[in-house]
Amino acid sequence: MIKTKVIENDKFYVYGLINPITCLPFYVGKGCGRRSSTHLNTNSKENSFKTAIVKNLYSKDLEPTIVYYAKNLTNNEALNFEKIIISSYGRIRLDENGILTNRCEGGTQPPRITREYINTYLGDEWKLKQSEKKSKRQKGVPKKYNCLANFGETHIRFGKDNGFYGKHHTGEFKERQSKNKKGNTDRLGKKCSNKTKRLVSLNNPNRKTIVTPHGIYSSAENFANTHLNISPEGLHNILKNSDIIITRMRADRCNLFSRLDIGKTPRKLGWYYL
Repeated sequence: MIKTKVIENDKFYVYGLINPITCLPFYVGKGCGRRSSTHLNTNSKENSFKTAIVKNLYSKDLEPTIVYYAKNLTNNEALNFEKIIISSYGRIRLDENGILTNRCEGGTQPPRITREYINTYLGDEWKLKQSEKKSKRQKGVPKKYNCLANFGETHIRFGKDNGFYGKHHTGEFKERQSKNKKGNTDRLGKKCSNKTKRLVSLNNPNRKTIVTPHGIYSSAENFANTHLNISPEGLHNILKNSDIIITRMRADRCNLFSRLDIGKTPRKLGWYYL
């Protein structure tokens, strides 16, 4: 692998990757730092045409040569100079007699592979190859799984191609999975806040009737509508904890109790769910 060093004072430069067989560039770019050497990585997916040439050279025990057309440039100067060099050599499939694998004409970021770009530059031949690759990847995959069949280099496998083919889950694993899937699995192991619990209880259509010293009511809302000194949530909190002794702090904070009720429970005073 070629290692290149760029002088620290160099901000931007324009470089080219030279094919040692033809002695002609197959890619031209603009960058700074170690940008020029990153193209020698065969795992790069930013430009498949360029990567294919690099892999082909490595298979023949050859390496691309990096040349620098200009250094010590500003960003705009590098973009403009890059555009001039790319236009002089031309791009494969995009310009007549082009030899570069660049997707854009320089001076800008590479274009997205949009439908318009495909129809204008890549053509029907490219679309046919992509269709053949897709059908090959999805061969033998049921139609309902086609949308999930391809994700990068992995796909759904059926029958003997599946890694779990011929194996079975243990009884312990099945029992554990069964327990985990009972009820609301999305909330499994999680606890609701007290506020959420109160709201769920108040909105429950099957909530219990409440008993108060003022009479029996079908819901906390009905009592709160006639007694403005307490909210439905506050009343629910009292009825839920009807067996807890009233403290001085609780008596001072709640309008339903007084200091004479300290030491007693709401249930003894007539506050509870029926």
